[in-house]
Amino acid sequence: MVNGPNMSNIGRRDPSIYGSFASIEELVEFVRDGARSLGVELCADICSNHEGVLVEWIHGAWDRVDGLVVNPAGLTAGGQSMRDALRDCGLRWVEVHCANLVTVDQPSIFTKWASGTCHGMRSNSYIAGLAGLIGVLEDGALEQADVRAAEG
Repeated sequence: MVNGPNMSNIGRRDPSIYGSFASIEELVEFVRDGARSLGVELCADICSNHEGVLVEWIHGAWDRVDGLVVNPAGLTAGGQSMRDALRDCGLRWVEVHCANLVTVDQPSIFTKWASGTCHGMRSNSYIAGLAGLIGVLEDGALEQADVRAAEG
C-alpha cells in the first residue's frame, strides 16, 4: 500500500471525506484487517510526503509484492515520477482516493495506467480497491484486455 503527500496528516483532515482515523497507522491497520478478511496479506506499506521516497519504495517493491493499492494523494495531478515508476514496475495496481475526484474536480494522471480505481468512499475505497486488485490478479484474461485497451 502506497500513500502519498498529506495522508500522513489524515487525523487532521476533514472526517466527512477522510473518515475518523486519528493517524495513518490506524488507516493502515484498517486496511490490514480488511486484507485478512479477503484472505490476503498487506505485507508492506509506505506513506511519505516526498515523491522520490515513494518512487524508491516502489522500485524496491517489485520483487516483494504481488500488487499495489496506491493513493497518490497530493501527487494526483502531477506526480509523473511516481506514475512512471508504477507503469514500469510490472505490477498490477489500483488507484484509490478517500475523496470523490469528480466532486473535488481533481484530474488524475494515474488513472489511465491503473488496473482500476476506487474513490469517494473514504477509507472503504482502500478495501474496495484491494478486492478489485485481487480479482485482477486472479483473472489473467482481464489483464490482457486492460493492456490492449491502454495501448489502443
